[in-house]
Amino acid sequence: MNRSALVLGLLSSAACSTVRIVPQPLSGADAASITRELEERAVSIKLRDEARSTAATDVVVTPAAVEWRDLYASDAAPRMRVPTAAVERITMRNHARGAIEGMSIGLGFGLAGLLAGAISGGEYGAVVGIRVLEVGVGGALILAVIGGVFGHSHSIELATSPPP
Repeated sequence: MNRSALVLGLLSSAACSTVRIVPQPLSGADAASITRELEERAVSIKLRDEARSTAATDVVVTPAAVEWRDLYASDAAPRMRVPTAAVERITMRNHARGAIEGMSIGLGFGLAGLLAGAISGGEYGAVVGIRVLEVGVGGALILAVIGGVFGHSHSIELATSPPP
């Protein structure tokens, strides 16, 4: 059970993500929408010409630039500012949503096993169904913890226009 729960946890943590693709140049409405979405969140910002992402907070997006404060810098440190075209992706994690998704996957497997046991009928089917439900509840707890640790990843991709 431990090995299968670990595999399920890894698969579910990889699958629990969403991507919002926003074409550039950004409109004022898109920039305002992104700023509202990132309000009061810790995020990672991936620039097009850099291999590593930057941990950031207090992100403000305008059609011309993206501005943020380094997550680990003091409040007195200057804000970072780059042209919007220099930003490839902004990613945030929602740990509560990740926990709920992990728990749902575990319960789904448990309920599917219970249903399979009920369909097969007989005393053996009931025993198997109850055992699978127990494993599903245990899996739900394990996957809820894994999902909560990794979180649900949500990325905003700032897509560049294709060449003419």
